[in-house]
Amino acid sequence: MIPSGGSDYHGTYKEGLQLGTGWGDLVVRDEVLVELKAARSALRS
Repeated sequence: MIPSGGSDYHGTYKEGLQLGTGWGDLVVRDEVLVELKAARSALRS
């Protein structure tokens, strides 16, 4: 399993939630994208 930060944005409209944000003080490090891309490449090889 690869940590991704999850998503609170799918589904119905949620008051106070905007694309690219999460509830509370959710922060997803920029490095997560690098790690996801590396994992994808490893699966393809």
